[in-house]
Amino acid sequence: IASTIAPLWFGLFTKRPRLGIASWFLLFLSSGIALLTAIVIAVWSVAYNFENLEKHSENLFLTIFYSIAPWVLLAMAGIALNLINLRVELVVQNFKKLMSAPVLPAKHLRTFKGVSVEVIEIDSVMAIALNRPKKILISRGALNALSDSELEAVLWHEYAHLAARHNALKRLAKMVALLAGFIRASKVMSYEIERLCEVAADNYAMKRVDPVVLKAARAKFL
Repeated sequence: IASTIAPLWFGLFTKRPRLGIASWFLLFLSSGIALLTAIVIAVWSVAYNFENLEKHSENLFLTIFYSIAPWVLLAMAGIALNLINLRVELVVQNFKKLMSAPVLPAKHLRTFKGVSVEVIEIDSVMAIALNRPKKILISRGALNALSDSELEAVLWHEYAHLAARHNALKRLAKMVALLAGFIRASKVMSYEIERLCEVAADNYAMKRVDPVVLKAARAKFL
């Protein structure tokens, strides 16, 4: 179910990122429950029919058929899943996300809405929100490239990630992708959750700064 719907959902929730994030998690939760239910039913069917076979209470052919049928259906579902995964793979290739947490020492710059803003001495233009403790890291390259109003827009964007706990949501999505790696759509979900978190953070920032300024600031991070 998740693999079939994932390509259709990709990009669907851009205007309502919060709904999209909730929908993606609900999709995979329901798929996991459905998979566990199917396995339980298959195991129960085998046990039940073998019990009847021992008692000779059922026709031998029907007993064997009912014992094998659930597993045949699961095998067919697996084949279909692999075929769908090939299709979803094309969607995965469209994602290019490079994210690396800085390991350089940071210096306190200012406090923004109760969150420490720290500078890392690298020339690349980057900014990232971190939890535990909550802080916003921004590179020296970004400070040199951004105007005061653009910096304010970036800080609002990063603060939105902290306020909405986007980092926790991203980690959860990556965990799902790791545990359900055999379902290629789980990786689509992980990438899409990251994209929707960015959209949600932009929407949050645009309620507090000029959208044109935010767009100009974003362009400098490309």
